[in-house]
Amino acid sequence: MFCDRLRELRIKYNLTQAQLAEDLDVERTTVSAWETGKLEPATKRLLQIADMFTVTTDYLLDRRVVSIDISYLDKDEVHVLSGIISHFQQKKKKEYELQSGYKKAE
Repeated sequence: MFCDRLRELRIKYNLTQAQLAEDLDVERTTVSAWETGKLEPATKRLLQIADMFTVTTDYLLDRRVVSIDISYLDKDEVHVLSGIISHFQQKKKKEYELQSGYKKAE
């Protein structure tokens, strides 16, 4: 569910509800309501949240998680693939930070 995904991502990025609210230009109580499932964000906010955390809206809405069968890959191939994925995740995160001024809490 969205509420679980949002909380999970907020904690992963070491953000308080207040910090996330400030980054999204909403009240802290709004973030709290999203995380408890009392409210769902408007489409504009959902897209903003997806961009902020470099995830898809489908992921946020728990609609579909893409899985790839890597059981046929050896350990070195899995390591290379993990490196490629990490590279693109970091690239997208940096792009977002540059565009929006978003910075991870230290």
